Amino acid sequence: MGSVEPGDEEVRRVTYKGKVVGFASGEGAMRYWSPGYSVSLRDLEILMREEGPNCLKAMREAHRLATQEMDAWRG
Repeated sequence: MGSVEPGDEEVRRVTYKGKVVGFASGEGAMRYWSPGYSVSLRDLEILMREEGPNCLKAMREAHRLATQEMDAWRG
């Protein structure tokens, strides 16, 4: 099982077996972020630290637009 680094930072590392595998943000209801298609762990950390609060908003908008396009395509 992985663990979140303790601390007061907005972005904290998530580790598994001693290796950083992603990041956590938020208080109480944590949000977890992991690298994915075309996003390296390093790039994700930079993005989270520079644009953290805007990341979730951008991801929600991207999901909304993708869903809208899929619905239009399905007719």
